[in-house]
Amino acid sequence: MVYQERSLVGALSVAENVYAGRQPANRLGVIRRAPMYEGTRRILADLEVDIDPRTPVAQLSPGQQQMVEIAKGLSHELKLLILDEPTSALTINEGRHLFRIIRRLAAQGVGIIYVSHRMAEIFEISDRVTVTRPSAIAS
Repeated sequence: MVYQERSLVGALSVAENVYAGRQPANRLGVIRRAPMYEGTRRILADLEVDIDPRTPVAQLSPGQQQMVEIAKGLSHELKLLILDEPTSALTINEGRHLFRIIRRLAAQGVGIIYVSHRMAEIFEISDRVTVTRPSAIAS
């Protein structure tokens, strides 16, 4: 699940955020940074994003931070990716780039649930659409 509100820690590197809570470690518990950086580099390359995994997240643009959130989701072996308003912090070009990534993931068999208020986006990238509307609660 990639939430609209980012859950990244600005003082940590991109790789430390991607692998937060599950860093590779040796048998003594010492974090093995090389595999963490390499894994993050590979995920970012798959996303066609040019960010150094050692870069502190605080130095990234909002759009780059959103791509790190997506990389974090993709760092797991997944069959379903849920994106909540993923383009809210992206430029038009970054959004188009994200749509290419979403199409590629879907072609690879990853299920995508895309939550958005922007109907044009929904119709551009969706195979099926479900519209939900909260009902008014009578008191």
